[in-house]
Amino acid sequence: MINVFTVVASPFLRVRMRAHQGTHSECQYKLLTFGIPVKDFPINTQGQLKTAKHKGWVERRRQKEKYMRNNEIPEGAVDLPVRYDVLLGKGMPCQEHPGNKRLHELVAMRYEEYNSAKRDRKTEIAEELVVQVNRSSGRFLKRDEASGMWIEAPLKEAREKVCHGFRRKREWDLKRGPPAPTEAEMSEEVGGQKKFKWSF
Repeated sequence: MINVFTVVASPFLRVRMRAHQGTHSECQYKLLTFGIPVKDFPINTQGQLKTAKHKGWVERRRQKEKYMRNNEIPEGAVDLPVRYDVLLGKGMPCQEHPGNKRLHELVAMRYEEYNSAKRDRKTEIAEELVVQVNRSSGRFLKRDEASGMWIEAPLKEAREKVCHGFRRKREWDLKRGPPAPTEAEMSEEVGGQKKFKWSF
């Protein structure tokens, strides 16, 4: 079958096609080496369809249609956040969203400044990060429980989300402990020879 497709495919497709053989897991590992997110495939390792996300979407759709019978959709509400949006909420779906991951990177870049700043300055830094997200076409969104859609969060909640990110980073750094000392910090030159100050 693969040979037949290779023959009938156009040169444009032929140079872009690669066949993978092996077990389901082996093929997934091979696809990972090409940067393909196999966890988003609609089929699990046993070859069964993943239906959890689809059922969740159907349930949210029913909730939205039920809400629309007697209410208007909230202004600016969206069904699907874009990649630069930051989602307010708990759980892996929010933590793994590209916009949330980007916010974590921004928090890491400003952490030292935030951690050494006074309270008023910390608020300013948090608002600056909110503005930075907005300038990159991102929004801070929270789930509207009534309609099941995403709506833009007020500035106060968006700022609190950023401050929460700084607090979480501080907690994480405390759990990890201080960084490992460098070789220069562990040793000293004595008589032209390097001697370590302590052992492990």
